Amino acid sequence: MKSIKKLLTGLVCSFMVLGCLTAVKADEVKYVTMNVPFADFYAAEGISAGQMETDAVSTATTSKSTSATLAPNTYNDGTVMLGVKCVVAMDEATYATMSETKGEDPSASYYFEDYEGTPAAYKTLTLTEDGAKSFGPYTGEAKDASCISVTEYTTTGGYGDYQITLDGVLTAGTINGEETSIMGVVMSTTDGMNYAMYQLNNLWVGTRVTNAELAWSVVGGQNLKKNHNSSTELFFQYDMNGKTVSNIKLLTTNGIYNISTNLVLDPYYIGSETVTAEITDPTTLAISVPSALEDPTVTVTYKVGRASTTVVSGVSIVDGKVTLADLPETETSYTVTVSSSNYAPIQVTVTYGTPALDLAKANLTSLIEEGEALVEADATNTILAAHVQEGKDLLAKEDVTTDEINELVGELEELIAEAKNKAETEEPEEPVTPEDPETPVTPDEETTTPDEGDSTDETTTPNTGLYANASFGVVAMLAAAVAFVELKKRK
Repeated sequence: MKSIKKLLTGLVCSFMVLGCLTAVKADEVKYVTMNVPFADFYAAEGISAGQMETDAVSTATTSKSTSATLAPNTYNDGTVMLGVKCVVAMDEATYATMSETKGEDPSASYYFEDYEGTPAAYKTLTLTEDGAKSFGPYTGEAKDASCISVTEYTTTGGYGDYQITLDGVLTAGTINGEETSIMGVVMSTTDGMNYAMYQLNNLWVGTRVTNAELAWSVVGGQNLKKNHNSSTELFFQYDMNGKTVSNIKLLTTNGIYNISTNLVLDPYYIGSETVTAEITDPTTLAISVPSALEDPTVTVTYKVGRASTTVVSGVSIVDGKVTLADLPETETSYTVTVSSSNYAPIQVTVTYGTPALDLAKANLTSLIEEGEALVEADATNTILAAHVQEGKDLLAKEDVTTDEINELVGELEELIAEAKNKAETEEPEEPVTPEDPETPVTPDEETTTPDEGDSTDETTTPNTGLYANASFGVVAMLAAAVAFVELKKRK
């Protein structure tokens, strides 16, 4: 019996010691918020070879790369994104070693600050014997992803060869009503390949859309360039042409969402034939397409700012031509999209129209002529005259720009409108001519009035002409003289 008690006592003590050791081990874990380079962040996420971009991820627009809203949970060097700012767990020994080398630059890789509390999701850092850093897979609760669906699939979104919307992943920062923020995205295909996706270049959480969007380019695709296709730098191209997407994994601040899907990607034509197109006149697009394309149709569009205008849509090619209408006079860049039943649409760009500078010069020349005519009619309009001369000087300038001309055109249009308005409102003065004198009143003439009760309506009125006025003045003077004499007599 005593032996049993000793055994039980020993077991209890052993459990107590183990409990203490466990508590100590838990206390040794340190959580920090660390700048983790992209390569390190995705190293343990099963990314297939060659399917992850380099450490520095450029977007060709510095302001977006450094935006906390558009590039959440990333750090940068002021120009490009360098990696993910995420919670990292490490033991005290690793913490001590990392503290010695972290430096003071908050934008440097591996810089970290202490994290208060226990995170819902994190990566674990360990150091090898030679001091190399090793980050484990993203750790976090498996979240319910049934509220998320893949929608709005397109190959013509302009931001990638393929583009989708993650309906339910709100750009306001919530999923299924729970606040969260995306650290990274791993896309998988049915052939077992895994692909690393990045903020901005692939993941878009802009405030102009309700749900997050994913866009990506592939080998053999449209060769889209960064910064709305205006940069010289191509988007990173994945080996995913025509494959089927089976899963999209979201690594978030509060856990992991696995979005199951069966998205078949339209294959891009990679044969030797190409699409050639040319607008030969305002009503004709000459075009040839690869013979492998089945049931090809053509859509032609152009943009003014962000607004897109469709010239023709889904039109068949007849004898190598497509009929157009209502093209702008100004030189314009048109997107020609060739759709088919067996390949993703192919897009090419063509330009047609009078160069904007030529149109601006013609407009300015017309205004100069109109302004000269107005100045000739009103030499006092020196302001208009000065602007007319400025216009002549601009036309003579060899390196004049469209913007310079258009700015002066706007000023001339206002001045010409004012000059025209002045000419219309100011009526010419009529010459003053003396009135014809009326027949003078002679002393013998008397003014007669009809007798009272006379039935006639006719009256003889005094002459109101020049001489009549003079006679009236003389009579008044005589009356005044008589009144003066009478006053003297009384005195």
